[in-house]
Amino acid sequence: KEYSSCETICGMRMHSVIFGLKLGCKVISISYLGPKHKGIMRSLNLEKFHIDLENLCEQVLLRKIYQAFSDQSVEENKKRIGQFIDVTNERISKSLVRKN
Repeated sequence: KEYSSCETICGMRMHSVIFGLKLGCKVISISYLGPKHKGIMRSLNLEKFHIDLENLCEQVLLRKIYQAFSDQSVEENKKRIGQFIDVTNERISKSLVRKN
């Protein structure tokens, strides 16, 4: 419910990034460990909205937020992003069923 009222989400947890993307929010992904955040943002052609924690500072974060609001591709890609997440979730679910 809280996510659906947001226009922009800055997320460090993978689920917050996925929820925000699925809802069509502008998402800034901040990774603190491993390649998951960067990988999903790259898969969605949104890598420019990703920050590695060691590069995080106020100026970088504000620049990414401004960029997200001024970049029209975010709006244009909402449907494609939602479909990508749905397909990926379905693949993961099928993979888990096969393993059990």
